[in-house]
Amino acid sequence: MGDFDALPTSILKASDSTKRSPHKTSLSYQPTHRKLIMRTSRRLASSVLDSLPSNGKLPLGAIELFKTRPSSWRTVPMVVCGSLMVVGSFVWVPLVIWLGWRKCKTRNRRIIYVLVLCIILTLPTRRWDAVIMNGLWSRFVEYFSVEVVGDDPLPTNRSALYAVIPHGTFPFGVGVISLGPLNKLFSKVRPVVASAVLRFPGFGQLISFAGGIDAKEESVSKAIKDGCSVSICPGGIAEMFWGYPKEGCLPREEYAFLQSRKGFIRMAMKHGVPVVPVYCFGNTHAMHKARMPRALEALSRLLKASLIVTWGRWGLPIPYRIPLLYAVGKPLHLLHVENPTPHQIEAAHSEFCRALSDLFDRYKFYYGWGHKTLRIRIMSCKIDKATSLKAQGQN
Repeated sequence: MGDFDALPTSILKASDSTKRSPHKTSLSYQPTHRKLIMRTSRRLASSVLDSLPSNGKLPLGAIELFKTRPSSWRTVPMVVCGSLMVVGSFVWVPLVIWLGWRKCKTRNRRIIYVLVLCIILTLPTRRWDAVIMNGLWSRFVEYFSVEVVGDDPLPTNRSALYAVIPHGTFPFGVGVISLGPLNKLFSKVRPVVASAVLRFPGFGQLISFAGGIDAKEESVSKAIKDGCSVSICPGGIAEMFWGYPKEGCLPREEYAFLQSRKGFIRMAMKHGVPVVPVYCFGNTHAMHKARMPRALEALSRLLKASLIVTWGRWGLPIPYRIPLLYAVGKPLHLLHVENPTPHQIEAAHSEFCRALSDLFDRYKFYYGWGHKTLRIRIMSCKIDKATSLKAQGQN
């Protein structure tokens, strides 16, 4: 815990939590029903947490951007099958490949088998709307009772960089807004994924059809230049390992790993696009994870691929039915500089850290996490707003 700097957290004023702000509700969705879902579902994910009282009221000035429709009887069966196919592909795809190899008894057959696999895995793929808007993803939205709230409407007339935190054991936070009905709400956002994920058989092809972008700088730059909005999890693999039950982490704390994670800030400053902080409440409890040794964590960072043991309902790769609340902050319009200096990047990064902390504190009571604290792991986040404004004024 010593290497974490707890950013200031403020309790919402009484007026923020007691006054109902004027916001539109597209669907009938009772707060009491939301409480029930949260309490029953959260116990499935973690028995060490208290029940989650939610006042059912948005903070003063906040607006509701999206609320899912009530789920049907098809929701759970389709999500179970979809999770086994998609999330479970990290298990069954290598198994199928291995079984196919075992059946090839001769050397010539094995050579042909390898060549066929290489051809299939290297076939060019591109964004395919039929995959992005498939009805399965709408079932995932219903399954997680997704709700999107924020202080301002989402930017629709220009590109934006959505920094989605936390990553979670499995990145459902980025996946839900990149596929299905939320993809339109977030201006057809394209997810930024690790290179190793795009190379994984089966899953990599699916991500490519969903518009996934390689995390390499040139790939992200090209997408932004083409006018696309992108979503990224700055914490990456490192953030997957942080959080309970990791040694030194508490169940009443949420963690954002932003140490030296400033590439997305530099990218936004270079192209002049706003950075929109997004906190996905509930994402860290959609799946369980085992406590992993530090050596395996270090190896994961080296390979840029997560080597982590995770499971969900019934011990399978099926997420728990946790309500997901997307709290969207105000766009941060950073300094537009082709080659920003380290000090300018540090100032912008510090501004993002404060915006993320304020965003968490503003909406945690609405979700029912008033007892939780967000801890942000950073190298140096001590530049105040005056310094940031001064740096912008000098340029």
